[in-house]
Amino acid sequence: MYRLKNWHLEMTVNGFIAWGYCYDNPEYFKGDYIRTSDIVKLEAEDNKNEMRLFTASGSCYILGYADINGIGLEVTEQVLKSRDIAFDLHKCVALREDRVEGIKKKLLQVLKPNELYVTMAGWIGILEAYFKTEENTIVPISVKVHMGTFEDSIIVEDWSAGLCDWRIFSSLYSVKPYQWSRNLNAVHIENIGENFNFVGIHENILCESEKITVIERGDFVAEQLFSPKTVDENDLFSEESEDLFKDFYP
Repeated sequence: MYRLKNWHLEMTVNGFIAWGYCYDNPEYFKGDYIRTSDIVKLEAEDNKNEMRLFTASGSCYILGYADINGIGLEVTEQVLKSRDIAFDLHKCVALREDRVEGIKKKLLQVLKPNELYVTMAGWIGILEAYFKTEENTIVPISVKVHMGTFEDSIIVEDWSAGLCDWRIFSSLYSVKPYQWSRNLNAVHIENIGENFNFVGIHENILCESEKITVIERGDFVAEQLFSPKTVDENDLFSEESEDLFKDFYP
């Protein structure tokens, strides 16, 4: 049996599938982001706070209730309703919130103000991120994947409050930052995937699997990013150029 983290369900023409970061499957890298084949059976195990999905290809995936992706809650609910599956999604939400609160309490003791904590599946993706403010509060930060023309990137930022902006390019076995907001002093990387290298200004920094690596601001290698604006108002385009991109970067 395999396990999916940060999962959600999604409708297909023939039924529904699951997306998530995959573990214990020898066909994939540890923490590979995958979509399953069509699901033929779902079994809820409330006593273990997890469900089992059986796919048309013969695989079985375990999904912890607390590991549900918050962004995917709505589409997951649509799948369950459309397939008339009796499942208490509210329990997933409650367990996820409890898990997040536990992480925030732990990080109050780990992080200093203006530091970021990210959980990464190797170089493949970022599952979640948290920032400690100058007021000593822990705030979850959104994670987005930007599909670029030549290269995709992962963006960890908070536009509304302007807390931090950290962006990386990822490639096989390595990540390279291209934006690091001025107020961000360090990034703590919890790697729950394969080993990878962080491309630093002086040397590559190994981020080992199942360990936490702290990257200081001085290790950051700066590159001009192709984005109109960052949270610390570090504009790279003129006002005229920015107008051309406002439809794509609201």
